[in-house]
Amino acid sequence: MLRNVRHKSDNGFKTSFPDLVAMTYFDVHQSIVSITNRQANWRRWQVLLHSNMSKVYTSVRSLNKRQPVLI
Repeated sequence: MLRNVRHKSDNGFKTSFPDLVAMTYFDVHQSIVSITNRQANWRRWQVLLHSNMSKVYTSVRSLNKRQPVLI
């Protein structure tokens, strides 16, 4: 995903400063984006789980009200 910005210069294989800044910014940006995506997915999953659990809970309660459950 990251392009290889390391290129030959006078002093060997140093990256130029602007390329280094761009790479660092890109890395930081990518990590922030992945973290926020993970948090958003987790929140969505939590909401889904909670809504489904409340549905199951209410349906079980209504079933229990209709007839006693014999175990």
